[in-house]
This record gives sequence, C-alpha cells and structure tokens, in this order.
Amino acid sequence: QLTAKGQNLYSVTFQLNEYCDVAVSIVDPSDSTIVRHLAAGVLGPKAGLPFTANALTQTLEWDGTDDIGNPVANAASMKVRIRAGMSVRLVNLEGDNPYNFRPANYRAGKISGMVSDDSGYVYIQGMPSPLFSTHTSMYAETIRKYDRNGNYIRTVFPFPAGLAPSKVRQWGVRYKEDSTYFPQHSITTMPSISTTLLSPYGRYNSGNGFCQLIPLNKNGELVLGSLYNHIKFNTDGSINDSTSPSLLKSPVLPPKKTTLLMNSTYFGTSRNLNYYYISGNFEATASSGQLTAAVDTGLFRDGRIYKVDKTTGVGTLWYAYPDSIPLARAARITALGGSSTDAVYGMYHGTAVDAQGRVYVCDRLKKRLAVYDSSANFLGAVNIGYFPENVVVSPATGAIYVATKQANSTGGTGIVRLYKFGPWNGSTTAICSLEVTKSFSGGIGIAPNPVYLHLDERGTAPRIWLGFSGCNVR
Repeated sequence: QLTAKGQNLYSVTFQLNEYCDVAVSIVDPSDSTIVRHLAAGVLGPKAGLPFTANALTQTLEWDGTDDIGNPVANAASMKVRIRAGMSVRLVNLEGDNPYNFRPANYRAGKISGMVSDDSGYVYIQGMPSPLFSTHTSMYAETIRKYDRNGNYIRTVFPFPAGLAPSKVRQWGVRYKEDSTYFPQHSITTMPSISTTLLSPYGRYNSGNGFCQLIPLNKNGELVLGSLYNHIKFNTDGSINDSTSPSLLKSPVLPPKKTTLLMNSTYFGTSRNLNYYYISGNFEATASSGQLTAAVDTGLFRDGRIYKVDKTTGVGTLWYAYPDSIPLARAARITALGGSSTDAVYGMYHGTAVDAQGRVYVCDRLKKRLAVYDSSANFLGAVNIGYFPENVVVSPATGAIYVATKQANSTGGTGIVRLYKFGPWNGSTTAICSLEVTKSFSGGIGIAPNPVYLHLDERGTAPRIWLGFSGCNVR
C-alpha cells in the first residue's frame, strides 16, 4: 500500500507470512515501467536498511523521485510492486564462457597448474576468461574442479560463499559489522581476492617461481606453491593454515632476494609416492626483466634434477648434466627452442616415473626423452626431433605420452605437439602424434609457461588432459 504522508513523502507498507527475499519497486501503472527501485534484501534477523530486522510487517518511505533523483509526475498515482520469495535462473551468458579459461586468441591467458585426485576429478588453476579479466597485469587466479568428461563441477577458489569464517580466514577476509565477511584483496588495484600466494603480490614476492598447483595432493586436499612457499587447502575451498614451510629443506635454497631463478618448476611424482623430482629452474642474470645469461655455478645451475623426500622435505641432487650448456641469451634461444621475447627455457623440463621405477626426463637441449634408472644411470633415449616439454607414463600399459613445445623465433607464440610411444624395453617407437595447436592461428599463447599433462585410465579408453597457456584445456 502506498500512502501519502505529506508533500513529496509517501510510505509503503506490506506484510509477509514468512521471512524471504523481497524487492520493492514504485511502478507507473500506465505502462508498468519501474520508476524507482526502492529496496531489495532478505527479511529476517539480519535484514539490512531500509528494512526492519525481525519483522514480517515492513514500512518504507519514498520521497517521490525516480532512480536518478528527478521528481516523478503524478507520484500519488503510482503503484507499489512487491516481489517475494524469488528464485534465480541462468538464462544466457553474454560474452565468453566464465567456466572456460582464456581462448587461444588471447595471449595473456594462463593455465598455471593441473592435478587430479583419487576419485578421478581434475583440478585446473588458471586465469578466467576476458569476461572477468582483460589486462595482463590485472587478473584473478581461479581453481576449478572438473569430472573426467571435462564437465565443470565447482569452483574451489575463489572459495564459495557460506563457509564458516574460521574455514576461510587464512585466505584473507574482511569482516563487516554484521559479522559476515568478504574476500580481502592484497592490492587495491588488482582483483586478487586473497592475501596468500594466489594474489599477484604474493606470487611475485614469495620467492622465485610462480605459484602453481603441485601434484603432491592427497584425497580431499590440494597443494599450491613454489619451491620457497606452499599452502595446503581443502577441495571444498576451506583452508586451515596458509603458512607452511618450504617444500625443499635441503640443500639450502638460494636466498630469495639475491638469487634469480628462471623458468617454471616441474614436479615429477614417483610411483611409490614417497618422493618426487624437481626440474626446470636455473639460476640466471637478467636486465630489465629479460634473461641475460644462465649461471654455470651455484646450486641451481641449469641441467640439474633434484630428488625430494615427501615426508622430510630433504632434497638431494639426483642428476647433473656433465657437459657444457649454452649460457648466453641468444645461444639459449636457439639451443632450447625459445624466442626473441621468451628465452627462459631450461635444459630439463618435465619428468615421469614408470611402474619399474625408471625416470623419463624431457631433455630440450638434445630434443629427446632421456631414460634413467632410479640411481640416475642412463638407459637410453627416445629421439623426438622437437623440444620435449612434459611427459606422463601409463602405470597400466607403460605407454609414454610426450608433449613438445617450441616458440616461434620472433615472438611469444609457438606450437604444441602430443606424441604417444609404446612401452620402454630398451627402445620404443612413436604410435601416433597430434599437433594440438594446429587449429589455433597464433599457436600457443605465452610460450614460457608449462604444458601440463594428465592421464586418465579409469574408463574404457585412456584420456589425456593437456593444458597450456593461450588455450582452454583440451
């Protein structure tokens, strides 16, 4: 009911029989257009202004103006529309699909990590589509859960609404006067939605190496971090403690502020899950953010692979390439498949372990997949002809899947290929191959970022998940 109380002042009174969400509007009866969106909210003990808390009968005031403050002609003849108990239904998505990551024609897109759990679900970390983030330096990381058919299940991060404050406090939250909360941004100019390693500030100030999902997760738990820092959180988005020690305790890591580690970190999980391998990073010098040369001395010089005990975090040097590796920028671009803008590839990238304990190493310098026993004795190699990026081995059949990545010589784009080889028995041959980026005009997006592989053998036919920057996961 709309009642005049004085000059240009009206009251709106209505009553409900139970608490629910309501929307109150002033409507022109001649054409049913809304002239003033007066109020909207949820009635009950936490009802916000202008509603009265703990009241089924509500009285609001209207000053006779429209939504932009202009007086409404014949205000006394207007009607009141009350909508209560409404539901929400998605009708359509305008623009890019928010459940995808950035498409191939958007170079800034990133896939930052991909792991699976014991139930076969796959968790993918990356940037959302341009619908939510349209600038290379202004982005928000997200972690999403998919089933083995690629169907979106849920978003793990940003954490869902409704979790108890104690379950999300470590992500970084701000509290309102009514004790509710919202995600805290670490930088006011960027949509970080967290104060942890997932924020832009946290990623670039938590030590060398960007923050990524790491395949050290147990069922119901995910691990996120770099060599220097990591956090563990639950697959429902809750988090217990955002401060965890370094993944690698020994040998002592180079100091964060005085040592520059280039390239991404590759984590190769062992068959018995008691230890894992670290490769990819190498110490270097840089000028204006661009690599000048690799360093041939020090703990993390190029051509080294470390083995880390999962329980203790103690790492030891497992293998070191005995010969010389190109150090200067130009020489490394040619030798390791880089480009004029992306020269940060290392000699050794992804690793994998088969059921017999053999270790498969992506050797970009020699364009091959090198095979070693568990004591780092060289057993042989699979010559590929392109620059290997990552590898996964079937525990059931021994089939070997290798992704290669090569940047174009003059820019940050390039080509990704996928190969399948038979089981290793002293040698192996390619069964089939696929140029994954053939249908994308610019090839891969940001060339230095890793290519992630996941093998799913739960169904009647094996499935390979392949994720790389500049394209949705395939």
